[in-house]
Amino acid sequence: MLVRLIHNGDRSQFEHQVLSLRSKGDFGAILEQASIRVDALGIRGWADGVLKLAALRRIIRSFRPDIVHTWLYHANVIGGVAAFMWSDAGVVWGLHSGWLAINHTKRLTRIMRAIGAQLSGWLPKNIICCAHSVREFHAGLGYARDKLTIVPNGVELERFHPDEFARRKLRSEWDVSPSQLLIGMVARFDPQKDFCTFLDAAVIVRRQHPNARFILCGPGFEPSNEQVVQELGKRNLQQNFILLGFRSDIPRVMAALDTLVLSSVYGEAFPLVVIEAMACGVPVVASDIGDIQRAIGRSGKAVQPRSPRQFAEGILYYARLPDEERRSVAASARERVATMFTLSSAVDQHEALYRNVSGPTPSVATPVEPLPIGDQVRQARDLA
Repeated sequence: MLVRLIHNGDRSQFEHQVLSLRSKGDFGAILEQASIRVDALGIRGWADGVLKLAALRRIIRSFRPDIVHTWLYHANVIGGVAAFMWSDAGVVWGLHSGWLAINHTKRLTRIMRAIGAQLSGWLPKNIICCAHSVREFHAGLGYARDKLTIVPNGVELERFHPDEFARRKLRSEWDVSPSQLLIGMVARFDPQKDFCTFLDAAVIVRRQHPNARFILCGPGFEPSNEQVVQELGKRNLQQNFILLGFRSDIPRVMAALDTLVLSSVYGEAFPLVVIEAMACGVPVVASDIGDIQRAIGRSGKAVQPRSPRQFAEGILYYARLPDEERRSVAASARERVATMFTLSSAVDQHEALYRNVSGPTPSVATPVEPLPIGDQVRQARDLA
């Protein structure tokens, strides 16, 4: 989302510089191609972080930002404190996740989240949350509620749209007929996504649609992933599933699907993949966590996490719809995104907030946390 906001923002009014606490990653190269300065501190642990404070101070004093907009817990604390100490910039924090499973959350992340709650009352001027659930979750942790502002994620309608040509072409490449049921999950390989629930739902769907095909698309879902292959083998689903791995043409992949599934069990706030599919006219069956129900409205099904039967029922519901009703659902889904969740709206809301914090023509420094490789790749392709 950071890359999209910078790339689509008003460059005549806002000068951006991005600082990564660790490496530039894939998204750094994409931003640099768009003439955005990107620096990386290369921090490797606490001790190294202390040694890099001089470099952080030098970068902040050199750029002299009007606003320091930080993203995620570590950057919120480190970047926010650095801005307070070494500049007159207004600080804006970014929060983009909800409840995180303790066994999948590093202790340092939990510590930074707790420190953020203590600092939130006086350090940031505003805290941007991408979802209502993010605001309520962090308010419950002690974050200053009056500073928590909701700015939903947005999607580019000109990139994500129904595409009959792409649908026919990709289905032909995958040996899937035009009338064959094709269900997909677009996500990285991660315990959060609970892909096994999707597999179990596929077993149920296959009883009524023996020729149904299913797609797993995203970093880690390659045929070389032995765990995924083993789980497919346990369910005798090898012939039904297509493992795409990372793809740079996600809008085309979305357009080829009949239904998108997202079976996450925790951590989701406002997943972009949901509104991307809706913009392509594809109904969504997703876990009822975070703001997913709020996002899809009546244009999809929000179901109980870890419930293969409910996921299967949602998939089969859309599979049974007559063509006319299906077209109505597709149009309704896209219209909902066009009305409520466009990227241009998200950009406008961010820039209005920047002006309120600093003035008419601010410069914005953006310290960010290092992203998991899957998210780095996802953000990198957003500009491709």
